[in-house]
Amino acid sequence: GRVRVRFQWLVDKPAEAESGWLRVTTPYSGDGKGHMFTPEVGSQVLVSYEHGLPEMPVVVGNVFHPQNKQSKLYSPPSNNLKGMQTAGGNKFVMSEVAGAQTILLSNSNKKDTAILVSFNGDGSVDIRTNGPINLTAGKDITLQAGKNIMLQADENIMLIAKKQVSMEAQEEDMLLRAQKELTLTAVSGDLALETSAKKVLLDAADNVEVKASALIKLNGTDIKLNG
Repeated sequence: GRVRVRFQWLVDKPAEAESGWLRVTTPYSGDGKGHMFTPEVGSQVLVSYEHGLPEMPVVVGNVFHPQNKQSKLYSPPSNNLKGMQTAGGNKFVMSEVAGAQTILLSNSNKKDTAILVSFNGDGSVDIRTNGPINLTAGKDITLQAGKNIMLQADENIMLIAKKQVSMEAQEEDMLLRAQKELTLTAVSGDLALETSAKKVLLDAADNVEVKASALIKLNGTDIKLNG
């Protein structure tokens, strides 16, 4: 981007100390690419001159001054915080505390919207926030792990699909367990329990009830009822 600056030299009319539009140096730039951090109005900038020519000024950086002080957040005595913050409050902060390095992303909306990324010594990565996290995709979302995936909530976990929900254990067992009731309901179709092995086992500590509004059929080579 380009900016206009007011030079700090004595003139009768301050407007006469204003420059034309000056280019701003960036760490990276080019056709269709670049690093965009244009100085804000009121910032104090450092101006250099190509080949020492006064008619070729270039803004080479910003400096803090009494009206634009450096945030205390980035001035710890140990100098273990690095980052950047925009005028709108968007922040990217890297903590370099030994053994507890983190990356923080946040903005000025709410403190709860901050996302903290921690890289742990055991090779694991933690992503944390005090508020909700929403993942939205126009098409697919895929979660894949070399070992385990755990879904854990202090209250409820809900899986909702407009069409089909499929759960499959390709090699071993699938367990459904509830401390209280477990309900399987088919609203407008059949409910089938099938096994390609030998047995379907219904076991209860008390009673087993089988009810139907119409006929109940029991088909088998032999049927034994013990009571």
